[in-house]
Amino acid sequence: MTQRILFGVICLLGSLMFSVAAETPVTLFPESAPETTDPIPDTKDKGHRTAPRPVVCIIDTKAHTMTSASDKVNNADTFEIWDADGLACLQVFDNKETFIGALASSSSQTVVIKLRGDGYTLTGHIDL
Repeated sequence: MTQRILFGVICLLGSLMFSVAAETPVTLFPESAPETTDPIPDTKDKGHRTAPRPVVCIIDTKAHTMTSASDKVNNADTFEIWDADGLACLQVFDNKETFIGALASSSSQTVVIKLRGDGYTLTGHIDL
C-alpha cells in the first residue's frame, strides 16, 4: 500500500515539474519616478520610506498567457522588450497577446520587460 502511495506522489511531482517548465516567473519592480530639480523637502521628522513591493507575474509562452494578482500587470497599456542591460528598447506592443508571442519566438536570451500603465512602469528581467 505504501509503495502505491509513494509511486502516486512521485508521478504527481513529476507531472508538476513538466507543467511548470513552460511557465516563467518574473518579478517586476516599480521604476522610481524621474529625478526633478525641485529641492528635496526636509524629512527628518517623517521617518523612512520603504522600497516599493515587487510584483510577481507568471508568463507561460506555450499557452500565451500572463497571470498576476496585481491589477497593474493586468491593466498595463504597453508592453516593452528591452536589451539585457535595459539601455535599448527592442520592441513595443499595445496588447498582451502579441507581446507574449514575441517573447515565445525569442531565442535563449535575457531581456528586460517593461509594463507601462497610467502613471507607473513595472520592470523585470526574464531569461528566455
